[in-house]
Amino acid sequence: MSFLAQKWKRIPVALMVACSVAISGCASTGSSMLGKGVRPDPRLTQGNDAKFFSQSGLEACMMGAAAGAVVGLLAGGKNKGTAAVVGAVAACGVAMGANYYLDVRRGQYQNTSDQLKAMGDDIKTDTQKVQARSNSIKAVMADDKRKLERLQSDITAKTGDQAAAKKELAQIDANIGVIKKDLSNMKNVADQYRQAGAQTRGSAKETREMQQQLAALETKIAQLNKEADSYFALRSAIDLGEQKA
Repeated sequence: MSFLAQKWKRIPVALMVACSVAISGCASTGSSMLGKGVRPDPRLTQGNDAKFFSQSGLEACMMGAAAGAVVGLLAGGKNKGTAAVVGAVAACGVAMGANYYLDVRRGQYQNTSDQLKAMGDDIKTDTQKVQARSNSIKAVMADDKRKLERLQSDITAKTGDQAAAKKELAQIDANIGVIKKDLSNMKNVADQYRQAGAQTRGSAKETREMQQQLAALETKIAQLNKEADSYFALRSAIDLGEQKA
């Protein structure tokens, strides 16, 4: 019993969060989330960029952290359990929360400068992920905008098939649901990095590179938000109630 207790103490608190989020998340995600069989554009759900800022992707990563810890724990040996958790949790990045992310980085790097350098590298990597995701989102929005403009013209001219229009709008609304969720998660990533950076209490010189990388990340997210706002506004302007059957 004492052996298990000692092993358990080695596992970071992040593991318990990982387990609870992963377990609850698996029950709340899936194909039913959109309802009525309407699925978003495949460009938003398939491909490497689709997982980066999705809740399901974070859950999968955290589940991996939990699984890695269990394997390390059962394997025995000095620090194997802890090493497994640190490696898996680090792969999740700041998306799992500023405190847990910073705990991992502090465990890996003893001084603040090294912690901030690692953080800057992580931010740069996530900025590249934002760019890749933005490319997919912008492509979908461009196609949807053309559809919305056509629908608006049909409504004005009192032409077009209302049933077909409703089907197109349902598809667009499914796309909007995914895009809004991604935008929210991107903002959360940037916010968590900012919190983690502040908690390092590094000097202005030490934080300069990290802050520059963070500014680049936030700029990318802001640019995508601006384009998305015009897309959302165009969708909101569509009122099929004006179109007579």
